[in-house]
Amino acid sequence: MYFDGVVNSTGSGIGAVLISPEGKGPAHYDMIEAVNGKPWYADIKHLLQIGQFLAFTDCHDRRTLRRIAAHFFLSGETLYRHSFDATLLQCVNRNKAQRLMEEVHEGNCGPHINRLMLAKKIMRLGYFWSTMETETDCVKHVRHCHLCQVYANQIRASPNELYPMAAPWPFSMSGMDVIGPINPKASKGHLFILVAINYFTKWVEAITLASVTAKAVARFLKRDIIARYGVPATLVTYNTKNLNSKLIDELCAQFRIQHRNSSSYRPQMNGAVEAANKNIKKNIEKMTRMAQAFNKKVCPREFAPDNLVLQKVLHIAPNSRGRFAYKYDGPFIVKEFFDGGAIILNDMDGNENVLLVNADALKKYYP
Repeated sequence: MYFDGVVNSTGSGIGAVLISPEGKGPAHYDMIEAVNGKPWYADIKHLLQIGQFLAFTDCHDRRTLRRIAAHFFLSGETLYRHSFDATLLQCVNRNKAQRLMEEVHEGNCGPHINRLMLAKKIMRLGYFWSTMETETDCVKHVRHCHLCQVYANQIRASPNELYPMAAPWPFSMSGMDVIGPINPKASKGHLFILVAINYFTKWVEAITLASVTAKAVARFLKRDIIARYGVPATLVTYNTKNLNSKLIDELCAQFRIQHRNSSSYRPQMNGAVEAANKNIKKNIEKMTRMAQAFNKKVCPREFAPDNLVLQKVLHIAPNSRGRFAYKYDGPFIVKEFFDGGAIILNDMDGNENVLLVNADALKKYYP
């Protein structure tokens, strides 16, 4: 004797399977079809039709089967189950149950309905099988329906927790500083190194200079930063004269770059610094509370290579069908998963997508 894992308040029967020494099937109906190809109600039908128990059953098994059979009624060769409103539900095997779910769910009795209404609709039509009470089959059928998946409401909950970022997108904020004088000298006898770093990607650009002049800094900013990576939204520099010249200010104004200076240490400003630290502490506490409230609503969605996923559709394309458009597109295959939620996808033909996709735009696909 063993238990099949469905012993609970909502399961059908008691979930116990008794096997005879000869290896015969269960002595009463179970959540699954019998191994020998007989339907789940074979033992109940045998008891109601002949009035005798199977030879290998014991007293406990007979008492259980008798209690279960009291809810069923046999008319000829057709077995019925009494429902809660005293109507008779025809018992069907797994093959017919699958056909009923397909016909009812695909619109013969209405549009694509959810798993709860699917089970109730089939019971209204007068059919019953053992897993209907727990709605296991209806849940799986609706979950694997392609149209239900692509037309389902988009998931708004974030799959990842909130964490602070110094820069919201690549090359939006850069910092610039001067190193030197260095010893020994660099090539061409240069003594200084002008360094720029991007706060988002941590990418570093550097050149050597004989002397750090305003023209050299402006040329480096225009040639090595703006021309190569685009115009940054913010530029952070130290309070040095060569990095805060009139030429640099004019260049930032020309490209609409917000120029900021890092704070310097001044012993005579200790009182003001302490007051500023209190404000910073309050801001950090507020950010922490916001992050905690955000993280409570996070619904983790884990993806692994070779998983099938659907991608959220943004209805901004010129050929969009509006309200009748798919909510999700796909399926796609997960090729690689990175920390932070970035994912590389392949289509079903194996072609790699050029752009990375964030995990909040994906959900699992059930074929």
